[in-house]
Amino acid sequence: MYIAGALDVRGLVTRPLGPIVAPATPVLSTSTSAYAHRTSSRVAVVLQLASAGGHSPWTPREATLITATGRHVRKLLVWQSRPLESKDTDVMLVLEIEATPKELRGRYLLELREDTTSPPLHLGPVSFPEL
Repeated sequence: MYIAGALDVRGLVTRPLGPIVAPATPVLSTSTSAYAHRTSSRVAVVLQLASAGGHSPWTPREATLITATGRHVRKLLVWQSRPLESKDTDVMLVLEIEATPKELRGRYLLELREDTTSPPLHLGPVSFPEL
């Protein structure tokens, strides 16, 4: 990360996110955990997914941050360790994007979709730590 310029002497700042999964989520269990990270040039949300059960394999391909007023602010890059199966409790989902320390401040809703036609899954609130 140092060589790529994503990390510098200020390092990586991490914030655990409170329970961000609504109980009505049809795919994710409330035991899903999440952390927000910031370096001098990037932000990331890392989720340890736990399945709610009773669904087909799930892999989001799109992730968007949305403001409280409903404005779509930024699309994030998506990486998932493997599809979330019905009985899984340990699938890692990483969402990240370039952002300066002055960008992406405040609270956001995170919208995940399997594709452009699938119904969205909303998680929140998401806020990134300050450097």
